[in-house]
Amino acid sequence: MWTNQTVTLLAFLALFLVWLFAPLVPAVLTYIIAPKEKIIVSGPLQGLSIKATGAFAAYLTVFLVCMPFVYMTWRSIRSMSKPYWDVEIPISTFDVDAKPVDLGEELNNIRVNISPPTYSVSGNIVTVRVNTVDERLPKISIDIPKFGGALIDLEKQEPSPDVREDQRLIRLSLVPIQQRKPLVIGEAK
Repeated sequence: MWTNQTVTLLAFLALFLVWLFAPLVPAVLTYIIAPKEKIIVSGPLQGLSIKATGAFAAYLTVFLVCMPFVYMTWRSIRSMSKPYWDVEIPISTFDVDAKPVDLGEELNNIRVNISPPTYSVSGNIVTVRVNTVDERLPKISIDIPKFGGALIDLEKQEPSPDVREDQRLIRLSLVPIQQRKPLVIGEAK
């Protein structure tokens, strides 16, 4: 059975070969149909100043016009090897008076609500593996039992997170989690 990485590599190789050789079709046809015609291409194309003649002009034009489509296709192929995003969420904890609290091993009991559950905890870094739905990222709920929690909307995160497209990684700035005030029954509001 082939791994996702192997399939991605083969798909990229196929894309590269098509991008390299597909422009040869109009170039060869140009050469066969009108070998003595002077075909000239000049002017700006995709931000480049071009001046070419003959079959090479046809090849170069098709090659450069296809670049945006190749890039979009490459992004789709790349997402095949890693169809999810890793979201790293550093958290800090505060007591009810907003003073920093070190929970130590208690953070290992953290609960992250995402369906299906795909997260890990290492020290004070929570890494969540999320899938996009209709190009939108989900909301993440983090709860430290008997302490507090936070709801994180990845679409509206302030300040903007560090997004690394090539690694499909989102790094958030520190997320504060404040201790819940104990519920006292009969307490006046």
